[in-house]
Amino acid sequence: MKAKHHSLPTQKQLACQRSLNMQIQTSHNTLKFYSEKLEKLVEDLESKFAWHPVHPKEELASIMYRAGQESVVQYIKSILNDDVHI
Repeated sequence: MKAKHHSLPTQKQLACQRSLNMQIQTSHNTLKFYSEKLEKLVEDLESKFAWHPVHPKEELASIMYRAGQESVVQYIKSILNDDVHI
């Protein structure tokens, strides 16, 4: 018995697959659910990484680390605010 060699699909065959052109519909309830979860995440991050004043004896590495945490929270908030305005 001889094994049959399988050929790879051509570029044209790949482009013609209908499943690649399907549009996925997202309901408003799903979007609201994710928005609420993200808002909850931001609240949790804000409470966990709340900014407090820098102590004069605090090391620079600690200050920079906390500033990085705050910048991540601010970045997530900016993304949420941009999504709301679209």
